[in-house]
Amino acid sequence: MDKTARVYNIPSTQPFGRTLAAGLLQMRDNDPAAFSKALILLPTRRACRTLREAFLKLTNGAPLLLPRIQPLGEVDEEELSLWLGAKGNDDALIHIPPAISPLRRKLLLSRLIQAQESAAASPRQALMLADALGAFIDQLIIEELDFNRLHEIVPDEFAGHWQITIKFLKIISEVWPQILAEQGFIEMAERRARLMDMLGTFWEQNPPDYPLIAGGSTGSHPATARLMARIAKLPQGQVILPGLDPYIDEESWSSLDPSHPQYGLKQLLNVIGIHRKDVGNWHNISLSDTPVWRAKLATEIMRPAETSSAWQNLRTIYKRRDIERALDGLKIANCSSSQHEAQTIALALRQALEEPNKTAILITPDRTLARRVAGICKRWDIALNDSSGQPLSKSTAGLFLRLAIETITANFKPVPLLALLKHPYCRLGIAMADRTKAIHALEASLRGLAPNAGLNGIHQRIQEWKESEKELIETPELENILNRLEKAAEPILTQNKNKVESNIYDSMTLLVHFIEALFEPPEDNSISTFWQDEDGEALATLLINLQQEGSALEHHSLDEFFEIVLTLIEGVSVRSKYGAHPRLAILGQLEARMVDADLVILGGLNEGVWPSDPGHDPWMSRPMRNEFGLPPQERSISLAAHDFVQAFSQRSVLITRTEMSDGAPTLPSRWLSRLQAVLGSFDDALYLQIQETKLTHLAEWMDRAEHTVPATRPAPVPKPQHKPKRLSVTKIETLLKDPYAIYAGSILKLHKLDPLEKQVDAAERGTLLHAILERFIRQYPDVLPADIAGTLKTIAEEELTNFNDNSDFQSYWRSRFETLSAWLEKHERSWRQNAKPKKLEADGALRITLDNGAEFTLSGRADRIDTMRDGSGYAIIDYKSGGTYSQKSMINGDKPQLLLEALMIESGAFEDLPAGDTAQVAYWKLSGGHTAGAITNFTRDDKKEDLEAAITETGDFLIALLDRFITRDDTPFICQPRSRLAPAYDDYEHLSRKQEWSADGNEEEAA
Repeated sequence: MDKTARVYNIPSTQPFGRTLAAGLLQMRDNDPAAFSKALILLPTRRACRTLREAFLKLTNGAPLLLPRIQPLGEVDEEELSLWLGAKGNDDALIHIPPAISPLRRKLLLSRLIQAQESAAASPRQALMLADALGAFIDQLIIEELDFNRLHEIVPDEFAGHWQITIKFLKIISEVWPQILAEQGFIEMAERRARLMDMLGTFWEQNPPDYPLIAGGSTGSHPATARLMARIAKLPQGQVILPGLDPYIDEESWSSLDPSHPQYGLKQLLNVIGIHRKDVGNWHNISLSDTPVWRAKLATEIMRPAETSSAWQNLRTIYKRRDIERALDGLKIANCSSSQHEAQTIALALRQALEEPNKTAILITPDRTLARRVAGICKRWDIALNDSSGQPLSKSTAGLFLRLAIETITANFKPVPLLALLKHPYCRLGIAMADRTKAIHALEASLRGLAPNAGLNGIHQRIQEWKESEKELIETPELENILNRLEKAAEPILTQNKNKVESNIYDSMTLLVHFIEALFEPPEDNSISTFWQDEDGEALATLLINLQQEGSALEHHSLDEFFEIVLTLIEGVSVRSKYGAHPRLAILGQLEARMVDADLVILGGLNEGVWPSDPGHDPWMSRPMRNEFGLPPQERSISLAAHDFVQAFSQRSVLITRTEMSDGAPTLPSRWLSRLQAVLGSFDDALYLQIQETKLTHLAEWMDRAEHTVPATRPAPVPKPQHKPKRLSVTKIETLLKDPYAIYAGSILKLHKLDPLEKQVDAAERGTLLHAILERFIRQYPDVLPADIAGTLKTIAEEELTNFNDNSDFQSYWRSRFETLSAWLEKHERSWRQNAKPKKLEADGALRITLDNGAEFTLSGRADRIDTMRDGSGYAIIDYKSGGTYSQKSMINGDKPQLLLEALMIESGAFEDLPAGDTAQVAYWKLSGGHTAGAITNFTRDDKKEDLEAAITETGDFLIALLDRFITRDDTPFICQPRSRLAPAYDDYEHLSRKQEWSADGNEEEAA
């Protein structure tokens, strides 16, 4: 062992940054000149900021000439060049090629992947695979392995898909180095390692005459470990380890596996060449009792499996009082759901602010949990600084870009189009008031089935909407906004129409011009730039980098370019520069390694979250990794475990987890299970004592109303002057089954809006069917064509083309109508021998005088009225595309529509149709399914039931119904009084709050 190496430890019980700063200030007191000349190397830039802040806190903000502080892996090349130049050896640095940028590498790798015949990847898939392949290449470089060793893996020993992967990797290993050489680059990880080795060699040959300290790193990368080993052996060099466990026994130390938190430090000490007993405490740190016992408890929790039998003897090693001291300041919150966990954490952070100057941090690898907590804290106007930032794709600018691209690629479908126009950045040079009017009119016109693709389809739909209104609608604002949108998109649409491939510069120019045209402010507004905010700057930086690295892309279509841009913005984060709370923060595991706070919250302590699942290596199986020399994937768990122990050992710690996630039970983190096992060896009550219940109970009540009164079945009683004076025959059925729907629709005038891009449902299929049959009968009222089925299919094809250009629906309908047309040919020939079409889509109105003298109108539209050739009367036919029908349902009032229409015919209520008897009423169910068509009829010749009597009873029933609801003033319009007759579709279920009053059994029949 090398006794000359100077390696020190800051235990996990001490905040690393503050303790390091305190020791350095002691150096300043002893030798101010050495302090200001010192060079401090830390793992990350955030760690450097943390150390600077620690100096400010310890000196109460007094002026201080700080030492140089820089990240350990970022070698100052200019300084190194000066040093080498002074020694006459600067050629070595010049000969190191520049590193390829991450974006350029991703683009080049994606192009390589797409070039493989076995890949067949889209641009998005190729970019995602390029990320995975890039990480794999980095791992090989970091572990100092060579692609050329792939031949050592014997593919025949592995499954077929792994053999394909190995062959693919061999292609990459041969081609990728050639590409890098041709372009004059090397990998960033390789360049960093070479610079670190060069720097370490220079320091060995020319020891610095100032203190050189490397701290906070576990040396997980071989190049980093070598540099730290060299620093430790310099005359004025020192290495400060983070959280080397001084309490672990020798047997456990010898049994460490790659998932243990001390595994990385053990490997580093081996590289340095010293034993752990030779590591001293940084500036003779004095430890207080409570953190010491917490650290010992952490040692027991993390004990290797080979020595875990020692848990049986813990009672002989520790006293119960020792364990209770270790648990002082530790709480565990078991939450019922992800939202409950976020609310519990938010309350803990909010509670911390009640104490002056108290700080609190949330450490979690779960980004969804972090966003939930930040969102909840906004209700108290607390802005949290999340170190991971916000994904650019979900920022205001990123979402605007996504909507703009999606609108183009979706060919102006209503949903993305309206989402784009409603975005606050989409101004198109139009004042807000005019934009609002235009968007409201556009949304009203686009509801229902999606229009035909493109802006022409939008214009056509608007014209149809105008013509459908009783009065001509003037929409100058709408025309203006569509014209401006069309002008902004014209260059892109032209290139797409011509199917021209372009280079990255031209595609970028088209996209930027489109974005800026959409963002153009109104003339009366102050000038503002889309790129000025933080997310705009991040987006601009990405696009500029993409443009600079564009030579890595071959010619491409605009759709491929758009897919590349949308994929790339998902990997960019936007961090807020200001406005965050100074005493609260959300940190990831890496960012939290040197940060300390009065309250440390560890969130998401579930297995698979913390520690995260090592996952599946897409390039090599575990045996293949082992054969190739790669470290086991569990080594990432070692770093996660180390971070956990560092945070767990602080004075005040709250650990949270959720028992359910996405409706499925979760497993607690292995470390919590180990904690419970260790405490259980003393007393099971100890684990219960540290359960946090106050905050979890408060979190449960955060959004719970103090008093809840379940809704009752609505039964409004409208005033006489508000009651309807006119109802259709279908509304009479609704009045019978659900009077409340009549109250909501006919009295309150509340009508359901069609959704945007509505899917073709039974109503639309019925409309199409009616249009086809109406055209056929109008063309052939007397004599049928020779080829009825062929004629019907020709008409159907024309109607289908005009109806909707949805290819899926057209394919579905054609297959159905193929069967239906054959059935209709057979049935129509037979039916026409006994009947002749008389009236199609016949409108009628029957005026009824009620008992109170009021006039009421029953209206209706009959699909088809035929006259029977034997002179027995009319036949009323109703086309249906689905449903179940029976004679019984007509008689008992469940489906009174046809009998009501018969009543209207006999009263002469239909236009241009003399009053007469009804010989037959029938439902023609035309589905085109397994049973193409079916007839449900009720005729005068029926021996079981009397049609005339049924019509008379229906008339009497109608008068009684109108008397009850229209004449009487005290009749409530009850919501679905009989569950047996509940309508198949309820447009007012949310308004009536049926889910509430029916939940406790109140759905039984009302009086």
